[in-house]
Amino acid sequence: AKYVPASKLTLSTSAENNTVLGGTNFTLSVAFEPSDATTTDITWTSDHDDLVDIMDSNGGAFVYTTAVETDTVVEITATSENGIVGKILITLTAPKKVSAINVTLGSSSIEVAHKTTATAVVTPDNADNKEVTWSSSDSSVARVDKNGTVTAVAPGTCQIIATAKDGSGITGSATLVVTEMTGTIDGTYTGTTVNGSSDFTIGISNNGTTATLFIDETGEEGEFVLDETASSGNVYVFVGEFVYDEGYVLTVDLDNNTATFEDASGETYIVYYQCDEIVDCAITLQ
Repeated sequence: AKYVPASKLTLSTSAENNTVLGGTNFTLSVAFEPSDATTTDITWTSDHDDLVDIMDSNGGAFVYTTAVETDTVVEITATSENGIVGKILITLTAPKKVSAINVTLGSSSIEVAHKTTATAVVTPDNADNKEVTWSSSDSSVARVDKNGTVTAVAPGTCQIIATAKDGSGITGSATLVVTEMTGTIDGTYTGTTVNGSSDFTIGISNNGTTATLFIDETGEEGEFVLDETASSGNVYVFVGEFVYDEGYVLTVDLDNNTATFEDASGETYIVYYQCDEIVDCAITLQ
């Protein structure tokens, strides 16, 4: 075969605008002139061997990079077997971290057993990781789930806090005031059994005088009426029929937003075949 030496080589990259986030990878391609050059073996080097690792790949290269604290320009050089050199500059960028978080609440004051939604707005808008973790400064007053849904537990004041997930340590918070429940406790409350084997639904109606219980996994259900003598404050005790038997006791504690279910003998009811119970299980007003 005729030997055709390369007279020029040009490098191009998959990195948009020759820029990548440090710690991510990219590829390099080589174009030879003339196009039929037979001198296609390449030696790869860079001026930052501590930041890039170049692996030859089918006439081009796959480049692994290291995370950087500040934006850094790396020069990569390709040298053909006959000494022709091509160069390319790649900028490794540092992560754009969160600098501030503004937390707002759908309502800054809610009653026990009610809910509101927390929202976090991150600065800067182009931060690489805008996710946050939610927490409450006092879960005995209010708790917040991973989606920012806040549930009031007991009267008091607490902070609903968003913490940046990018390792910056930045937090933001909003103040929530929880007040005593006023008016009716009627509504639909949901919860999960102690060991998590089944969800259950409690319906309270007629100004807190009647209740229903439905266990999702088994389809068991019952109807109950308020036992005013056994009830006190925000602890409501309902007695009634469950499946086919009488005397079952459903206790709804709205001071702690929990529910407990017992049979006629006062023993904790075992959810059929699940070997699970409803004892001080957290409930949420829907």
